[in-house]
Amino acid sequence: MIPVFSFDKLQKAIANKAYDGEYGGIPVIKYEEALYGEVKKPGLGPLHTEFDGKGFAYTSFFVSSEVVKWNIKDLAVVDRVPTFYSVGHLCIPGGNTENLLPSI
Repeated sequence: MIPVFSFDKLQKAIANKAYDGEYGGIPVIKYEEALYGEVKKPGLGPLHTEFDGKGFAYTSFFVSSEVVKWNIKDLAVVDRVPTFYSVGHLCIPGGNTENLLPSI
């Protein structure tokens, strides 16, 4: 499963001091207090997640060697694509470079 946390719930938990102890002097928020939900049975060995701005997330899985598409509202798995290699990052940090290339 992949836990998905709510920014609003996280802020509320901080305001209410809903902590589950501390680690190295930093308060640890209770898991359930900030949790939006969990993506069920997405794959094995989740690594990185990217978002498309259209309501979907794509998570790479290194053990099951696949990329899984899931809906960020209802947390349902929509599609999965096998990679046939040890997948890692889904894109290059810094974003797309297509607009930086000169037109030919």
